Formats: sequence, C-alpha cells, structure tokens
Amino acid sequence: MRPVLSNLGFVMQIAGIFLLLPVASAFYLGETEALISFFVAGFCFFILGFMLNALSRRSEISYKQSCILLSSSFFILSLIGSVPYLWNNPFGQENAIDRFTNSFFESASGFTTTGLSLIPDMSAVPRSLALYRSLTELIGGLGIVFLILAFFYKGNTIHNISRIIGLVDISKKDIKRSFASILVVYISYLAALTGAFYLLGFANLFDAAALMISGLMTGGFSPVNSLSAFVSFPGNVLIIVSMLLGSISFIVHFKVFSGKFREALKKELLIFLGIMAASAAGIFFAYGLNPAEIIFHVVSASSGTGFSLWNFSEFGNSLKLLFVALMFIGGMSVSTSGGIKVVRLAVLLKSVPCIINSLLFGREYEVNFDGRRYTIRDVAVNSTFILLGIIIVFLGSIALTTAGFSYMDSLFESASAFGTVGLSTGITTVSLFAHLKWVLIILMLVGRIEIIPFLMTFSRGPERKVHGHEKEGRRLARLAQP
Repeated sequence: MRPVLSNLGFVMQIAGIFLLLPVASAFYLGETEALISFFVAGFCFFILGFMLNALSRRSEISYKQSCILLSSSFFILSLIGSVPYLWNNPFGQENAIDRFTNSFFESASGFTTTGLSLIPDMSAVPRSLALYRSLTELIGGLGIVFLILAFFYKGNTIHNISRIIGLVDISKKDIKRSFASILVVYISYLAALTGAFYLLGFANLFDAAALMISGLMTGGFSPVNSLSAFVSFPGNVLIIVSMLLGSISFIVHFKVFSGKFREALKKELLIFLGIMAASAAGIFFAYGLNPAEIIFHVVSASSGTGFSLWNFSEFGNSLKLLFVALMFIGGMSVSTSGGIKVVRLAVLLKSVPCIINSLLFGREYEVNFDGRRYTIRDVAVNSTFILLGIIIVFLGSIALTTAGFSYMDSLFESASAFGTVGLSTGITTVSLFAHLKWVLIILMLVGRIEIIPFLMTFSRGPERKVHGHEKEGRRLARLAQP
C-alpha cells in the first residue's frame, strides 16, 4: 500500500495548489470568511500530502493499485473539499452532523461532476465559493490531478493511470503527449467559452467562468439560483455547446484538432447524436413543449450535466422515464460525462444477433464496433457492467422510497446520482434525511469512479494478470473504464 499512499499524497498536494485560484478570487472580492476557509482546506491538503509522502515511497503501481488510488482520491478530495462548505455554512444548518453531511454531499457532488446541490440560495453564497464549487468539477471531471501525476512517471505506472482515466487505446510512447493534449484542448475550450459568455454580457467574469466550467465538465453546478437569465439567445447556444463538448470523446476532439475529420466521425458519436435527436423529436411531438428548451434539457441529461429550467416533478411518469434512460446511458467514452456510456449500449445491442447465431449454429463470434473487436468475454464484461448499473440504480431508488417518495421520482433521482447528472424532481433538498443523502453520495462516487474499478478497490487477493494476452487485457480495461 505504500506506493498508493505516496501517490495519494502527491494528488493531495496538487489539489492544494488548485485552491490558489479561489484564494485569489476571495482576496480580490474581499470575501474574508471564504478566504480563510480556502486557506484551511489548502493547508489540510498540503499537510496530508506531505505526511503521506514522508511516510511512504513513490514507486510503480499496478492496475489494482491505480483503482485503489482513484477511489481513495475521490473520497479524500470530497472529504477535505467539504471544509469551505463547513466553514461558510451556505445551508443554514446549526446541527453539526447535518452540516457535515451537507458539506460532504456538496463536495462529492462537485468532484464527481454530479451537480446535485443542497444550497437553498446561491445569491447568498460568496462568489469565490461559487467559483470554488465549479473548480471541484474541473478537478474531478477532467481527472486533472491524475493527468499531472502521470507526467512524473513512465512505463507501467503511466499506462495504468491512463487505463483508469480511460485512454487504453493510446500507445505508451504517446500517452504523455495525449495527456498534454487533453489539458490544452479543454483549457482552450474553457477560455474561449468563458470569454464569449462574458463579452456577450450574460454574466460577470466569475459567474461566466463558473458556468462554463460546469458545462464543459458536465458538472451542472449553477452559480445562480436560476439559469433563466443565461438561456436567451445566444447564451443558451453557448451553454449547449459547452455541454456537448464535454460529453464528446476526447479522441474525437483530438482527431478534429489533428485535421482528421473523417476519422472523427465515429459510430459512437453518430449514435450519441442520434439518441439525442430522436429523444428531442419524440418529446416535441408527444408533449408539444418549447423546442429550444427540449434540446437544452435532452443535451443536459444525455451529457450528464444537469442544467435545468424545468420542474420535473410536474411532468408525467413517461417523460421522467425517458430522461431516466438518457441519464443512465450518458455520453461518449473517454469524456467528462457519466452514465454507462453509449459504446457499451451499442456493443450490447450489436452482440444480440451474434449471440443468437452462436446459440443456433455453435459458432464463435466477435463484435466489431468503431474498428475494435470485442470477444465473447468482452461482451460478457460489458453486459455485467450494465447489469450492475441497473441493480445499483434500482437499490438506490428503493432506499429513497422509504422516505415516502414515489417510485418514479426515486428512480429519477437515483439514476441522476449514478449517472453523475444532477437533474432532480425536488427530492434532493436540505430537509432530506441524512442517511438518504449518504445513499446518493455513494451513488455519485460509484458512478464517477465506475463499477469495475470500485469493485477492484475492495477485492481481496493479488491482482489477476492476463497471462500472455496484453491486447485482451487492454480490451477488458477499455470496457471497465469510461
């Protein structure tokens, strides 16, 4: 465990450095209490980081150890990241236990890019705290601490880190270049979108940055109580573009920036766009709602962002169920969105006729999708992942019904937490029972870490090695990761 603890310490130190941005914003805005809370959180990050580094030594880590690192990082980031909420108490809670639960919930929702919030009034929240809240989405959504961590390694460790992030199809010699490209591409998008939103006069610079971070990281935290002031043309277009860019695979962005436009038109991208187009058309013809608002919410649900203008509690069960499906499927692989990912659904559906042919004629089969070959074992892993996701969402919804909520509303909230979306029927409020908030916290963490790495974290025994089958191991890793 020493290599894991050492790397965990380094992750904490990197996270502490990122707090310099909200520190600077709080100092500039004269928000003293927020400034102190950021200093305290940063101090905790640095002290823990230095302690773990002093007590351990950094060395190569295996895939299982990378999974342990990923899971423990999100938990501790959420724990220490809750300090500014504890200090500023935007929930208005006097009870210490409820205050801690709400703070941990808000922090975990940010780092997992879920966007479910317990803050009742954002207008009373310091602007620097709103920016900090969006910054947690940037750290968690882009996995930025892991990208930076990878630059200090080579060989198997950087390969394993790339696997937990999802870049399993990149050769070892190109991994660092790919990581650098991820940072450059998304920071460029963020700068362009924030600048455009600010120059068009939709928000001040701090709120514009917070909103565009939330959109691009598919996090969904809003710096204001209502998005209605931001969604008139062309502000609504900029928000939709930010959500789409975040939910589209980085591989597609990389191909576009490389001028390989034909290669960028992956089947997964076409299916993803097709699902959203079909859903938007179906909602329009069935319910006759405003087309612009339909597109906004379909993209919000499919991308896993969670921005909302609607009160979903007012809609019927059929519309809620459609959005449950969109949230559960999520966006593309190797993106900042949540859900099971479009590629897994596509592989599952494409494998059905192959399985039938295999049963009828006894033939071995492979599924080909986007130039990749998936064996029987790959399909089994893929199907197991989807089945476990359904079971987890079902159990979460059952837990929520114990508080008297309807099953459909509970299913909606559970799917939103697991898909790291953030849309809500109104269940997630400050008055929600504390133990049910922890149910949603677990759903958010499992949804962000993903099921296989999460289970790998708690599995016993040594890591199973795929003897002599490196390519097969990479395929399994690809199916297990976003």
